[in-house]
Amino acid sequence: MKEVMKIHHNDNVLLALRDIKKGEMLHMDGLVIETKDDIKRGHKIALQTIEENSGIIKYGFPIGHATRRISIEHIHVHNVKTNLSDVQTYAYTPV
Repeated sequence: MKEVMKIHHNDNVLLALRDIKKGEMLHMDGLVIETKDDIKRGHKIALQTIEENSGIIKYGFPIGHATRRISIEHIHVHNVKTNLSDVQTYAYTPV
């Protein structure tokens, strides 16, 4: 089973497909990444260094921005702020 996936070719993050332990070696896009922290399934991992205020790209779109310089590490609320502002509403209309 794959341990991570890159959703869109422009993404600068990977998605953990299972709980990953600190020190595990992950393989993606010809890179080998050693995890610095335990990472829960569904959380993001930086695929490259992301500078402070730069976009966190997932699904090919900036979903947030770095609140500090992020090396190749776990991405979550401690180092990212959402790009959403104010109240967002949407309507689900299945086809």
